[in-house]
Amino acid sequence: MVSYTYRCSVCGEFDRRAPMGGGGANAPCPTCDTKAKRVYRPPRIGRSPSDPRMRLIEDTKRSACEPQVVDSLPAAGRRSRGASARDPRLAALPRP
Repeated sequence: MVSYTYRCSVCGEFDRRAPMGGGGANAPCPTCDTKAKRVYRPPRIGRSPSDPRMRLIEDTKRSACEPQVVDSLPAAGRRSRGASARDPRLAALPRP
């Protein structure tokens, strides 16, 4: 079910739920039974704050004015040799 918005000339806006594609250009107002016209707006698409895309957008915006500051160097350890160490076929390719 989709929520369609209509505007009554007497009562104002109201929402009506109908199957997708079932919202006509006109609908009767639920309070005064006047013919109301449908209001066309961009879709209301919401994302939850736990959505990874939303977190990425928020982190990107935050880093513009609040960059993360590093207090120390990363721990020295064994560095990964990349894909060539795992796949012997890639070891023969020229390196940049």
